[in-house]
Amino acid sequence: MSSPGSAPRLVALVLSTLVLLGLVCAPASAAPVPAKPLGNLYVCVRDTTRVMSFAWSVTVCPRGSTKFVLLVAARPGAAGPRGATGATGAVGPQGPTGPTGAIGATGPAGPTGPTGLTGLTGATGPTGPTGATGDVGPQGPIGATGDVGPQGPTGATGAQGTQGTQGLAGSTGSTGATGATGATGAAGATGAAGPQGPQGPTGPQGPAGLPPVWDNGTTTVSFTGTGFTPTVLSTTRTYVDAASGVTSANFALAAHEVSTDGTIASVGLSFTTPPTGSLSVQLFLNGVANGASCTITGGATSCAAVVGVPVVVGDQVAIGVRRSTGTETLTPAQSSATEVVEGGAALVAGPHLVASYTKFTNTTEAVVQLGTGAEFTSAATYICTVTGADQPGVVYSVTNTGGSSFTVNASTTTSDRVNYVCVGR
Repeated sequence: MSSPGSAPRLVALVLSTLVLLGLVCAPASAAPVPAKPLGNLYVCVRDTTRVMSFAWSVTVCPRGSTKFVLLVAARPGAAGPRGATGATGAVGPQGPTGPTGAIGATGPAGPTGPTGLTGLTGATGPTGPTGATGDVGPQGPIGATGDVGPQGPTGATGAQGTQGTQGLAGSTGSTGATGATGATGAAGATGAAGPQGPQGPTGPQGPAGLPPVWDNGTTTVSFTGTGFTPTVLSTTRTYVDAASGVTSANFALAAHEVSTDGTIASVGLSFTTPPTGSLSVQLFLNGVANGASCTITGGATSCAAVVGVPVVVGDQVAIGVRRSTGTETLTPAQSSATEVVEGGAALVAGPHLVASYTKFTNTTEAVVQLGTGAEFTSAATYICTVTGADQPGVVYSVTNTGGSSFTVNASTTTSDRVNYVCVGR
């Protein structure tokens, strides 16, 4: 800071300087000229020595100096040519938002709005408590006399009065109206039977019935084995136990013992897939081939041979199978043998007979369904026989599957027509 009295000295010093520079005044003979600002003159004064320094553009004085700003004007010269209009300056930044204005006066009231919709009816309130019983009102006036009531019942008959004197005979009265017809009476009892009428004429004779049918007492024992293991079949014979499915190249290991006297009616084998070669199937009794054989070939998977070989208790039976050429591993699906056991004969009650035919369609089985009235009681109460009609050399057998159906089996694939006759009850 400068001491008091330094400012006047500073101003005098500045004015002296300006006079020396010729910037403050001009010769008296010169016409007065308006002063023209030359800019800001900055004066820095050292605080300790009071030494001044001048500069046109200094904005900051050295440390330890005080800055003074003086406006310096000079006499203007002649007017120069008009300068070109400068380019429009860039739009300045948006100023800050002004303060919120005062709240305006309240406007006039608006018109009344339309009437609102009628509200929904409220729920019915709970029933109020029963009011107290009112006082008994005054007695009303006596009502008018009512109509005369109906006549009462007739009174009891009075006591017989004394007989009066006979009066004069009166005139005859008119005939009264006819009374209503009475209700019909109950039916009378049934009368006695009349005499027998004469005998009518003899009716026509009915058709002849079946002759007596006798059951020879035969029973069928079936030996069936399933699920035995895949077997390598070759030109060497393999034996199969029809009852268990055991296979062996040794007859004694595959045979089973017959438990009843009778006849082996048929034997057969079936496989899950057709063999590629030809297989011969035959019954072996006590190690020896017996009866007819059948062949599985041409895409067939099974065959059955009708053999009719008698057997007794203790006989050993097995099924032999052998390929014609080569070897092949096959999985047997089923082995079977049927034994017919004969017994005492008995007359069949109420028998009937069914005869017709059925047709194979390139298969080894044909199922026959018996129509209404032709059925038998069960699979065990009838027997059927079949014969081929078109294709010789095929052996057929019958399996009863129920009282209303049976299956005809062929020894090989065929399209033959077969005739059948079934009898039983």
